[in-house]
Formats: sequence, C-alpha cells, structure tokens
Amino acid sequence: MASSALQAQRLALDVTAHNVANAATKGYSRQVVTLAPGYPQQSASGRGQVGSGVVVQGIERVRDRFLDMQYRAESSSLGRWETLEEALREIQVMFNEPSQAGLREVLNQLWRSFQELANNPEDPAVRTMVLEDGRAFAEAVRHTYRQLTDLQSNVNEHIAGQVEEINLLVREIAHVSGLIARTKVGGDEPNDLLDRRDLLLDQLARMVDVEVKEDDVTGSVFVSVNGVVLVDGSTPNLLVATPGPGGGYEVRTEGGNVLTVKSGSLRGLLELRDEIIPRHLQNLETWVTAIMDAVNLQHAAGYDINGQAGQAFFVTAAGYSVAGSIEVNPALEPQHVAASSMGEQGDGANALALADVKGSPLVNGASPDDFYLAWVASLGIEGREAERMVENGRLLTRQIELQRDDVAGVSLDEEMTRMIMYQHAYNAAARMITALDEALDVVINRMGLVGR
Repeated sequence: MASSALQAQRLALDVTAHNVANAATKGYSRQVVTLAPGYPQQSASGRGQVGSGVVVQGIERVRDRFLDMQYRAESSSLGRWETLEEALREIQVMFNEPSQAGLREVLNQLWRSFQELANNPEDPAVRTMVLEDGRAFAEAVRHTYRQLTDLQSNVNEHIAGQVEEINLLVREIAHVSGLIARTKVGGDEPNDLLDRRDLLLDQLARMVDVEVKEDDVTGSVFVSVNGVVLVDGSTPNLLVATPGPGGGYEVRTEGGNVLTVKSGSLRGLLELRDEIIPRHLQNLETWVTAIMDAVNLQHAAGYDINGQAGQAFFVTAAGYSVAGSIEVNPALEPQHVAASSMGEQGDGANALALADVKGSPLVNGASPDDFYLAWVASLGIEGREAERMVENGRLLTRQIELQRDDVAGVSLDEEMTRMIMYQHAYNAAARMITALDEALDVVINRMGLVGR
C-alpha cells in the first residue's frame, strides 16, 4: 500500500510540474491524475476486507468540446470580417473622401473651369486650364481604377497563398491525428498531442468554416468544410488554387471538387475579389462613362474659336474599360475647346452648357455628384459595418476564450495547492515504509534476541 502511494504521488507531482511548466503555453490544457482505491482484499483474520492501496487510472486533460466548437465558429466569422474590414479601409483611402484630392473635387474643378470659360470664352489661359483640369480628372479616374484592379489582383494572389497555408495545417493535423491513433492503440492517453491538434484546428478555423468530428476510440479526427473532407484520420486531402475562366483562382480539392467557403478569412478574400471590388469598379465605370458621354455630346454641339464643330473632349482606348483608359482627346488644343454655341466671337453659351452637365440626371436618374455621394456613403456604411462586426467578433471570441481558460487553463495557485497535497501524501507514504521497517526490525531482530 505504501509503495503504491509513493508511485502514485510521484506521478501526480510530475503531472503538476508539467502543468506549471506550461502555464503560459498557448493551447495547453491542464492535466489531472485520476486516482482510485485498489481492490480490497480479505484480511488475515477473516473479519472484513482491507484496502490494497491506490491505483492510477490515468492522466486526463481537462477540455470542453462544446466551447471548442463555439470558439471555432466565432473565430471563423471573425476571420472573414477582419479581412473585409482591412480591405474596405484600404478602398476608403483610395477614394479619400471628403478631401481636396478626391475624385469629387477634381471633377468639380472641371465644372468650375467650364464656368470660367463661359465668362471668358476667348481667353487662351482659361482654355488651357479647361484642358488641364480635364486631364487631371482623367488621370484621377485612371489612378483609382488601377488601385482597385491592383487590390483585386493582390487579393487573388493572397487567395493562392492562403490555400498553401491551409494545406500546411491540413498536413500537420493529419500527421498528429495519426500519432494520436497509434498512441491510443498502445493504451496511453496522448494529451499533449491532442492539445497540438486542437491548436492547429483553431488556426484552421480562422481561415475556413471547419466541421470537426472525433473518433472517441481511436482519437482520429475528421475535418470537413461544407461536405468537402480535408482530413480523414491520418490522410490529408489537399487543396489547389487553379486559374478560373476570368483569371481568378478557384479553390478545389486535388480530386477536383470545388470548395464552398461560407466563413473564415478565405471567404472574406473570395468575397472581396468576386463581389465587393467588382461592384466598386462597376460603379466607377458607370459614373465615368455617363460623364464622358454627356461632356462629349455637349462639346460636339458647340464650336471652337475658329468656328469649327467641337470634337470629342474625352476619348478611350479600344478594347479597354472607360475608367481604365479615359483621357482628354490628344488632338485638342486650347483653340479647339468648343465654348461657343453659335460659332460667334465672345459666345460662351456652350461652355455654360458644359458646366451645367454637373446637375443633369445622367447616372441612373441622378446627377454625377449625387450618384458619387451616394456611392461613397455606401462605402462608408460598408466599412462601419465591418468595423462593428470585428469589434463584436473579438468580444465574443474573447469571452469564449476566457471560458475555455476557466476550464482548461492552468491556475498556478491551484497547482501549488495540489503540489503541497501530493508532497505531504508522498512524505506520509515514505514515513509509513519507515514505520513498517522499524516494526519488522523489532519482530525479526529484537524478538529473536529476547528468545535466546
């Protein structure tokens, strides 16, 4: 009995030391020794049973699967919103509204130039200013278009990079799952391997919305994303990023199955590339096309300083989008600006009509300014919504994480208390052996001397 107590308390002290050593280790779950009394034996006197000491039933880790499921679900949602928030903040910086450098102010400067030309139709400096302000507007539009398309391209490359990150985690989870199964078969409880696997699953859940099932007998884990299996026990099912019809990467399994992602940072990236950025590009294209067509139509209705009919004010490159290639007609010189409506000297009526394009219902029944303001406002709402969801998501994941720490985290105060208890129990068992040794010494040696 004393020997079993020494062994059990020594093991308990080892587990306590392991807990203390990993008190600050991310993903570690505290472990406890499960002790039970040994099977009793019939006493030598035949009157009742006597205990046979203590038995170590096992070393268990303290973990709550339900909290793990909650944490991964919230972490996946948070990963999506964090990705969207970061990108939307970058898009807002591109438009830089309200400011003196935004698209709205650049366009307003062009309207003001047309107004000034109406007042001074024959002034060469004013005519030059009109062309320069037109070029500034076209350059600002092209620059915004390039920024959006570059962001879309970067997001696409990030998707391919994240697929590789997912594959690394999938390989590692499958490897650890195999080690766990082999350890379980040997009759041991692979607590530290289970912690390693769960930490990897937490990291994977940040990227995709995983569903995790565990075989309680073998310890093997099965990980899937909306029906597509990524880990089957010790077998990884890797993903590939293949170029799609539009040039963007499609995420598939090596077997060719398309991966449908509903949450996680990968979902946020796909949403940005395929929905959010294309929507803003389309708004830019619609807005600029309406302005260009209206200005060109009105400019062609007037006459330049030489009495010639107005040419196209803006032109685009064939085969390219309007927003990506708009520029002031290279053939236009200051004298070619069609300020007159009748071709007479001092007539600035057409320039005034060009300035009045600002308030015309050109874009889906709204003026260019109203359409742009509504568009930028919707972008701001999107950004604020993402910020709010990130804030809420972080709060929820933190609360669940605290709950998990309450269950699985190491309390140094509690471990110190256990250590003292195990230490006293160990000392008492050792003292019991000393007492038995002394008793046997009396029986064997001293009683023999008395007999002689």
